Amino acid sequence: MIIHQELALSPYMSVAENVFLGNEQTAVRGVIDWTLTRKKAQDMLEKVGLGNEDLNAPINSLGVGKQQLIEIAKAMAKKVELLILDEPTAALNDEESKRLLDIMLELKKHGITCIIISHKLNEISYVADSITVIRDGKTIETLEKGRDEFTEDRIIKGMVGRELTNRYPERSCEIGDTIFEVRDWNVYHPTTGSVRLLRTCRSM
Repeated sequence: MIIHQELALSPYMSVAENVFLGNEQTAVRGVIDWTLTRKKAQDMLEKVGLGNEDLNAPINSLGVGKQQLIEIAKAMAKKVELLILDEPTAALNDEESKRLLDIMLELKKHGITCIIISHKLNEISYVADSITVIRDGKTIETLEKGRDEFTEDRIIKGMVGRELTNRYPERSCEIGDTIFEVRDWNVYHPTTGSVRLLRTCRSM
């Protein structure tokens, strides 16, 4: 099962409904068994660390990090054996990313294979058993943990095709006059007004 960077969840459906979207738990004559749906959804959420979430809450009331975990719960509900995640931590903060990676390691213990596509090299080094470097649409090399060097510098060498002696070169440039400035800009969630999505004290 593939979990795309753009999540495939229905924003106005509940958490429980999304966990079993396309995998509805039915009873007699194809009628959805909501008691069974909520029970199994609770079981799946506990496996991804979201056991305290409201099963009836609409998906769009949750942050991106929790939605990403619900996608994994959705996959687990289908008894997936292979999980492909495309840039799963792109919109997550460090804490959410760490939780997601730890869940991937836990899935491995249960025989579930995860393939993660990412540019965050520290996360790849943390979670992967093998790393395949792709450049210009071609497979360059595959590094195996325990056999090959698994450092970020080694991965970057495979990505760019050469050694990088200075990953963060010094920049020498003068800062000019301010041409655009934003102050005290706050953005709140469109449906949950109490959730602030962005707070800017000063931006240029």
